[in-house]
Order: sequence, then structure tokens, then C-alpha cells
Amino acid sequence: TMNETLHKILKGQAGMAVHTLSKDLEALGDKVAQSPAPGARSAADIVWEVALNNRRGAKRMRGEEPGEPVGFPPCPPEMANSGALAKELKESVDELLAAVGDDPLRIVEYPGGQEPALSYAQFLVIHMMYHLGQLNYIQVLFGDHEVHWSD
Repeated sequence: TMNETLHKILKGQAGMAVHTLSKDLEALGDKVAQSPAPGARSAADIVWEVALNNRRGAKRMRGEEPGEPVGFPPCPPEMANSGALAKELKESVDELLAAVGDDPLRIVEYPGGQEPALSYAQFLVIHMMYHLGQLNYIQVLFGDHEVHWSD
């Protein structure tokens, strides 16, 4: 059906975001929690924010109160490693995809307006890819000029 096709496309896009972000986290190694410059967020802080926003979006799509916007929260120290962050990211995306449900065209209401669940979830995938670019730049600042997620 069309709904299954739309969900499959979204799942592919979200899976690509998780894959590429996870590869970059792995490549950062012990620098994942290191700020690249005074006052700059670490890769861990960035990915933590992404996962929290994915979970907020899932709550919104389930009709739950998502709470206050997350802003730029620091990553908790126990999560500030590539393995824990990759796991958290994948789980947040799984929650997001589940929250889209069987009807990706149903309308989701939020303070800024309303849109189909599919579009709402796709925005969160775009948000992940935006932050992928930040991780790539952080790698360069640490002297790593390789692309780690091209297969």
C-alpha cells in the first residue's frame, strides 16, 4: 500500500542517518566528548541533542506532551562514548518510526502548526543529517579529513 511504501522510504532515510552518524561517532573515538574549541559543543553533546529531539518528536506523534524544548543540553558523562551514543540514537529513531504508525499521512498538531506525521518525522531525519555535517566538521578540526561512512 501507499502507507507501507511511505513508511519504507522514511525508514530507509532514517536508517541512513543512523548509519552515517554512528560511523562518524566511531571514527571520533575518544574525541567524541571533547570540545573542538573553547565554548563549542562536543560531538557527544550534538548527538545527545539529536536523540532527545527524536524522542520528543515521537511523543508529539503519539499525542503525548513532549515537555520543554531540549535546547543544547550537555551529554551525560555516562553516555559520552561512541557506543552508548550510537545505541541511544538507534533507539530514538526506532521510537520515532514506531510513532509514525500505520498512517503516515495522519495530521500531527504542534505549537507551530500541523503537518502529516511523515513530514514531521522527515524533518527530524533532516535534523540528524544537518548535525552529521557538524560531526564531519568536528572531525576536520581534529585533523581527520576522511569520509568514514561511504560504503
